[in-house]
Amino acid sequence: MLSLDELVAIRRDFHQHPELAGEEKRSQKVLLEWLERLGIEAKPLAGTGVVGLIRGAADGPCIMLRADMDALPVTDEKDVEYRSRQAGCMHACGHDAHMAILLGAASALVDAPPSAGSVKLVFQPAEEQGAGAKAMIESGVLEDPKVDVAIALHVWSPMPAGRAVARPGSIMASVDSFSMRVRGRSTHAARPEEGCDPIPVAAGIITAAQTLVSRKVAPYERAVLSFTSIHAGTAFNVIPETVEMKGTIRAQKSSVRKMLTEHLGQQAQHLAASMEASMELSWSERLPVLENDADLIKLARDQAGALELSDMEPLMVGEDFALFAERIPAAMLILGAGPKDPEKIIPHHHPRFDIDESVLPQGARWLADCAQVYLQG
Repeated sequence: MLSLDELVAIRRDFHQHPELAGEEKRSQKVLLEWLERLGIEAKPLAGTGVVGLIRGAADGPCIMLRADMDALPVTDEKDVEYRSRQAGCMHACGHDAHMAILLGAASALVDAPPSAGSVKLVFQPAEEQGAGAKAMIESGVLEDPKVDVAIALHVWSPMPAGRAVARPGSIMASVDSFSMRVRGRSTHAARPEEGCDPIPVAAGIITAAQTLVSRKVAPYERAVLSFTSIHAGTAFNVIPETVEMKGTIRAQKSSVRKMLTEHLGQQAQHLAASMEASMELSWSERLPVLENDADLIKLARDQAGALELSDMEPLMVGEDFALFAERIPAAMLILGAGPKDPEKIIPHHHPRFDIDESVLPQGARWLADCAQVYLQG
């Protein structure tokens, strides 16, 4: 298997050259070169994605190991030699580590290839936009050979290095976004009685919506409703015609997701009508709940080796690996990659995000062992 120094060098190279969703051309080139160097057949897929295949000596099932590739529009503020060289772009979520870890797993599987079946190595673009998995699926990544199960791994900076989580059931939330337009009647700010001010209507909708999670969702369930953008007006003396708002709903159960989306629309519509305004609401269903397959999680827990398995509550972030998990048994593993001192934790998507690179071979070995044991039956 690739050494720690080699994996660190790979990760730092990706870190210095981050690319946004759909722009991962250099990353694709580097990955293809590495797979060729390892003697693995590989090809581009879905634009900037990469798929490699390790075949066993005999026919058998196919396990997919997946890593995401894209960076974020964040300026790297770390004072390190490997900081991003791309202005306004950095790997602030660990996808650089994921690529390095999957290359490490690939090298381990080349050293000890499966006796039967195959391992499909999937480097997926555009995870941060929630579009990459869909594009890969539509491009046939789950076929030829047909994928039976899938495993992915995510480094996690709030958890110290050496610890890991393999949790059955829901592990990451559904993600829906909405755009809302409240329409009133514009008028002079000094004569509000001659119009219909949409700003207090919008304020009422935002305030009332805060009761949906606290009063419609059971205390033992998990859900989030957040308004993240509000825009109205252009002048201090004009009551505007409209207010534009955006937000998101996250849930750990599909039933809670459905209930919240229905109730938000009904509540906002009724409140707007009661104040002589109107409301238009549009939804974008981005990602389903990510459900981990219980059998794959048991396999992963058995192969954790020296990693200390820990419990963790489901995360309210979303992951488009959920689109694979909708179609085949799948598991998202969590690998601690943060400092032991909680005061020194830097969260994901932060300008100074970084990881403890000693976890790179741990993650690579974990993925490789999971694939080997699965294919052994």
